Amino acid sequence: MKTKQVVLAVLLGFVIAAGIRWLRGPADTAPEETQAAAEAPTASGQSIEITLYTSAPAEIGKIMNDAFTKANPGISVNMYRSGTGSVMARVFAEARSGQIVPDVLHVADPAVFEDLKQRGWLQPHEPPQFKRLVELGVADPEGHYFVGRLLVPVLVWRAETADPGVETWFDLTKIANDDLGVPDPMRYGTMLNLFFFTHEQVGDKAAQDFWLSLSNSGVRFGDWAVGLTGTITGERKYGVTLDDQAERLRQRESIEILYPNPTPVVNAPMGLIGKGKNDAAKLAASRKFIDFWLGKEAQQILVDNHLLSPRDDVTYPEGRTPLSEINLGKINAAEMFEKREALVEWWDDNM
Repeated sequence: MKTKQVVLAVLLGFVIAAGIRWLRGPADTAPEETQAAAEAPTASGQSIEITLYTSAPAEIGKIMNDAFTKANPGISVNMYRSGTGSVMARVFAEARSGQIVPDVLHVADPAVFEDLKQRGWLQPHEPPQFKRLVELGVADPEGHYFVGRLLVPVLVWRAETADPGVETWFDLTKIANDDLGVPDPMRYGTMLNLFFFTHEQVGDKAAQDFWLSLSNSGVRFGDWAVGLTGTITGERKYGVTLDDQAERLRQRESIEILYPNPTPVVNAPMGLIGKGKNDAAKLAASRKFIDFWLGKEAQQILVDNHLLSPRDDVTYPEGRTPLSEINLGKINAAEMFEKREALVEWWDDNM
């Protein structure tokens, strides 16, 4: 309980009903501000600058912004990049001062967007393949937010290590003592979504027993390195990480990657900030940015950088497991938003 109270005090009311303890964690890298410059003015002779706030890796943000500005002369993108917690703390601080800066928001937590939707801060939009996104469970049916990246937790181990015999997430209890590293669900949005997903799968009591069993058996909860780096260095035999991180590592290390069945697909959404925004030209440019991000060209860029895509017309590199071959479990952002405080309270009290 103490940790949650600290978070609420620091963020001065940020998502009070949600109790997002993990936001107190440090950003995964230092904040960065960059600008992808426009190449030419618009037809009216005026260039347009839009602002993106994102928690995407810096290299992904730069690649996508450069591709967008190349395809859309006359529009420039000013990007602020940090961890989800730092980004949202900045957004809410701006709201208290009277002006929210970002035109487009992209952070790794769908429950944040559900909160902003309920506050009335998001401008509805239907990007390319919107119906498909809704069917996959990675877009708000009313168009207030939609997938920016797909984040999927996986289990990894070195190729010479014995197969752990894991089929579902609940089989992690088969891994003995301190052989398993798991990123802390209270520090990372993706892992908090996995924590929620286990409750949806088997109910609160059975899910709580599962996490307690992991903790009592000596599983180490920590940062992302505890799952991936620890496995590679031999500190642990098995680790939980994100599939894109595992795929990058597999380019230079001999590792096995398992998608437990089913595996939650964690939507790192995008949305248009409508609160306090009256510039029609900026809004049109922001819509164009989102449409580009979810279009085939940009989604192929993401796939080429080891991410999964909700589109069915992209080409995956040889050896990469495509989205269609993963048994994905959907996460209901609205339900997670409602249950989040109770989940965090239980972790604070028991883990």
